[in-house]
Amino acid sequence: MGKNRPETEENILEAVTRLVEEHGFGALGVNAVAERAGVSKVLIYRYFGGYRELLEEWASRRNFWIRSARDAERSVREAGGDKITVIAEMKKLLRDQAENLRTDPIAREILRWFIAEKDAAAAAVMARVEEQGAALARTLSDSIGEKRDVAALSAVVVGGIYYLALIADRAPVFGGVDISTQAGWERILSAVDGLTDAILKETNI
Repeated sequence: MGKNRPETEENILEAVTRLVEEHGFGALGVNAVAERAGVSKVLIYRYFGGYRELLEEWASRRNFWIRSARDAERSVREAGGDKITVIAEMKKLLRDQAENLRTDPIAREILRWFIAEKDAAAAAVMARVEEQGAALARTLSDSIGEKRDVAALSAVVVGGIYYLALIADRAPVFGGVDISTQAGWERILSAVDGLTDAILKETNI
């Protein structure tokens, strides 16, 4: 192909993206990816270790929390317990998560894959997501200096964002809120801001 290894790896990963965009996860397979990328499937095994490992690498690169949670954790640590900064950081993180899911259909497809498939690659990526999410929750709890179940409360908020982003592909209105519009989502995210304040400020909930 006249390409070096990094270029070829990116080409293979992009082939996975194109197949999912066009046909969904059901179209994936080592032969289909190799054909779309224009490489031998032997090269996929050589570069990634196997088809499962290829999917793990692809999904990990595209997962919002794997990309963002570590940076958020670092920002919370650097805030040194300053609640205003910590709260602003978490509001931004949650809004960015919602925007990522709303604007990226592949992100929603990956989330459906996590939920619906008994797949070793999906399980491995979700384990990484859980590890980073748990680390962020611990850092938040340490930073605000309160005995509050941040992990459980944030799971409710993030789970709600997940559900609304996924159901928006099927129904434009949920609970009387138009989740097909920016205005509707701004209502939801304003409510998320309020929950974040309640979780991280002095207010008991």
